[in-house]
Amino acid sequence: MDAVAIYFRGASVSQTEEVAAKHGIPGQESVFLRAYDDWVAETSEEELHKIQNALGGNPTCAVLIESRYGACARVALELATHLMKDLAPAVLDDDFGGLWSSDEVLDSLAASRDNTIFSLREAHG
Repeated sequence: MDAVAIYFRGASVSQTEEVAAKHGIPGQESVFLRAYDDWVAETSEEELHKIQNALGGNPTCAVLIESRYGACARVALELATHLMKDLAPAVLDDDFGGLWSSDEVLDSLAASRDNTIFSLREAHG
């Protein structure tokens, strides 16, 4: 399992859960949406500044999307796209130094049927 974080400005964790349920994503055996409650303690000042700049303000919540590699990671990319589109503004942190806007995540989904949530890292690196 590996994970990415999505930060939101103006949304709550319960709203992210509602969006995931609306799109039928929960229940995927190897894709999980979890509240990322420790993000404040685990984010450096420099990282927080980048996230604030990308969001245009302070994050109100963060979630983790955890997934296995392969087909499940494609489902994770679809979930990220729905969350970021429905609860904008949002920014995805690929945990490899890359921050991705909603448009960039959507572009990755549309670019290839083979792209997954982890394709973003590969594009960054």
